[in-house]
Amino acid sequence: MYLKDFPFCPHLNATGVRASLIGTAALETRHLAALGVSAAKIGIGAVTTSKLGINAVTQTKIRIGAVTTNKILANAVTTAKILNANITSDKILDDAVTTSKILNAKVTSDKIADNAVSTAKVADWKITTIKLATAAVTTAKVADWKITTIKLATSAVTTAKILDAKVTSDKLATAAVTTAKLDADSVTNSKIPAGGVSMGGATHGQLAGRLNARFVTMNIGTAGAAAGRGSVAHGLGRVPVGWLRVGGDVPGYIYQTLAPTVTNLTLVATGQGSGAWSLKVLTF
Repeated sequence: MYLKDFPFCPHLNATGVRASLIGTAALETRHLAALGVSAAKIGIGAVTTSKLGINAVTQTKIRIGAVTTNKILANAVTTAKILNANITSDKILDDAVTTSKILNAKVTSDKIADNAVSTAKVADWKITTIKLATAAVTTAKVADWKITTIKLATSAVTTAKILDAKVTSDKLATAAVTTAKLDADSVTNSKIPAGGVSMGGATHGQLAGRLNARFVTMNIGTAGAAAGRGSVAHGLGRVPVGWLRVGGDVPGYIYQTLAPTVTNLTLVATGQGSGAWSLKVLTF
């Protein structure tokens, strides 16, 4: 039988014993029924830390936004507690991202600020040809005396690239100065060494060395004649402009009475006495 079963007792109300009839500290845990203490019975601020059981505060008991910074223990927020892609730039402290925090090959061009890659950031020998933009290597970028022969493409050194009066004798290969390379009248007397022009062997029909001249031998006179005439094919392929006696056994004076032709030279000898004689001349 319970107290509520005595409805006419002046010390009871509709729910049981009046609060004024309960002595201080008279109610102990053993007097409380299971689930007997409702939310309304608990005073504001009455539930202290010591009143909470271990693991009693579950996720649903925490109000949204109620866990402030000072509620979180140092080092309590582990990697697993952070939602993917939720560490924004504002959350990262300046200089907090060290080299070891960056995954290899993840710093792309877009991540590098303009002019951020200084000389000290580039490893030696790492600027390869493909890294150079067209026409990027200007004169100022090339150290003095660093353009070696192997760096020059074939036929790269044009006339415009050679400073005036800088092709010295040592730069000319043997037999490099051909006839086509000589300007008109450029070979002066001082350019020809003494004794440097050979006249050849002076045999009949032979050119006189490098000259446009030819040696010829003709027969002059006939036996018993006081004067004689001789004619010979000179082989120049043009009308000779002159001739010189260079040999023979004609004892007299030699002169020209007929103009030479493209093919022949005719000469006369006098005072050689009777007989036939040989005359060698240089036609030019």
